[in-house]
Amino acid sequence: MFCDSCGRNAPCGVELRERTVSIRGTPIPVQYQAHICGMCGEEVYDEAIEARIMDIARSAYRKKERMLPAERLRAYMRANGISNTEMAERAGCAVAEIVAATTGRLLDAKADAKLKKVVGQ
Repeated sequence: MFCDSCGRNAPCGVELRERTVSIRGTPIPVQYQAHICGMCGEEVYDEAIEARIMDIARSAYRKKERMLPAERLRAYMRANGISNTEMAERAGCAVAEIVAATTGRLLDAKADAKLKKVVGQ
């Protein structure tokens, strides 16, 4: 992998690390496997790892704030044969909010409460 710190293509090792991500002012600790440069010992940037860290942090935040899990919403919609548009109508939300919720992105508390009411959580 290419290391930005030392400017070389170098062999990398893997190390378990922890980072705290702030979501809406709430600190969320995330453990992840980082690529470590074999030449300089610095962490090598990997876009896929960064995306995974944010996915883990959003999921932990949703759980901590007792938001409706994306999996639960998708399962409800699948079990009832409901499209994003139909779910938006039932919940009184925008279709974009349904798409965001089903992919694990964060919603505001009002939209989350509307979805919980429909899903029955």
